[in-house]
Amino acid sequence: MRILALFLVLFTSCACGAQPVPDIAGNWQGRQSKLKIARTGSGDLRAILHLEATPPDYRTPLIAPASSITFDGSILQISIDDLQVGYSLNYSGKLSVDGNTISGTLSYLTGESLPLVLFRAFPTKPITVQELEVLLTQLSGRSDSIVASRLHSFQLTQQLDAATLAHLLNSLPGPKSTDALDILAAESTFLDPPQVKFQFSPNPALQHSRQSSHAPWIT
Repeated sequence: MRILALFLVLFTSCACGAQPVPDIAGNWQGRQSKLKIARTGSGDLRAILHLEATPPDYRTPLIAPASSITFDGSILQISIDDLQVGYSLNYSGKLSVDGNTISGTLSYLTGESLPLVLFRAFPTKPITVQELEVLLTQLSGRSDSIVASRLHSFQLTQQLDAATLAHLLNSLPGPKSTDALDILAAESTFLDPPQVKFQFSPNPALQHSRQSSHAPWIT
């Protein structure tokens, strides 16, 4: 009887201690940085990294897809080597037990390394491509900071293609909102396009031209 009781205690302890590893997929935010990790239909990981400042001048932003990403146990490894953005770096981090923090280091091709702690961001409000166009129409005339703040509170449910992105960029009042829309578009790369072809509205507020760069990997 004592042996059986001891076995039950050991079995219960092992069962309670075997905690499943939290899923790494989701939205992550850190100091001057954002990371989007998603799974494809086959379960493979994809990632988009946004850094507001990069060396050597720490004034140049970077929005780029990961060329490789692995998550083994609790260790996350991301590499970016994109000729289109002309940048190479690696990020290595460890996921916390509760699944809400990644503590790691950014390593640049120049040999410079910087600590980067990322925190899981809570889900944002879903929005379709057509609803996004309506939202930007309603925000016409608002300041750059206000439009950027509103865009950061949403996440697209459909893929935003290059043509639609270029059109919507023309409606934005400045660099902050442009950056926010670029991030939305980059994150939507993993999603399916709208089933119905998006039709641009004839709203004059969306017709003025404006030079702006956008994520080159969006197709």
